[in-house]
Amino acid sequence: MFTPAERLRNIRKSATRVLYDSAPAGSINLGLGEPDFPTPEVVRREAIRVIKEEHIGYTRNSGIPELRAAVAVHHSEGLSSPFTASNVCVTNGSEEALFAVVMSIVGPGNEALMPDPAYIAYPPVVELAGATSRYYKMPAARGFAFDRRGFDAALSDKTKLVILISPSNPTSRVIARDDLRYIADRLAGSNAYVVAPPRGRL
Repeated sequence: MFTPAERLRNIRKSATRVLYDSAPAGSINLGLGEPDFPTPEVVRREAIRVIKEEHIGYTRNSGIPELRAAVAVHHSEGLSSPFTASNVCVTNGSEEALFAVVMSIVGPGNEALMPDPAYIAYPPVVELAGATSRYYKMPAARGFAFDRRGFDAALSDKTKLVILISPSNPTSRVIARDDLRYIADRLAGSNAYVVAPPRGRL
């Protein structure tokens, strides 16, 4: 009989998957948040063209250089210090990127600080890394706004990773600029890394 690794002991099917799997046939299933339209024809045609006409094979671990350069340009809009291709690593999806980042930063004895509520994929990855999840509240009574007092209470000398999601998934609340400056000032000189998915995509 297969015996999984101890680190998988508390990992369970996510609430999103439970909801998706329990939807009756023919219902409007909101579990995964998929679009209700097919992939646009222009995208499918281009994918077919690339498969037929262009080189398909192994790439660099960090991704195709031209793609990395294009990603850097896209995310440099409005920045005084633009990104370059060397700042970009292409993954198969956002959750793979999340897994790689968390596993690279935290481990046993570290704490990862994340908002509550937050995207449900964060705690399991932190647990797999052997670290401890801690939360700073985004109280519903305050419209899910950032709470400085709660953030300060959750910080500790074990905090190695801070996750900021703005706009929030799932509340869509944006962290105000002065609150972002407050967070930056509180973390200055610490050993903590900040993970901030672009435009709150996770």
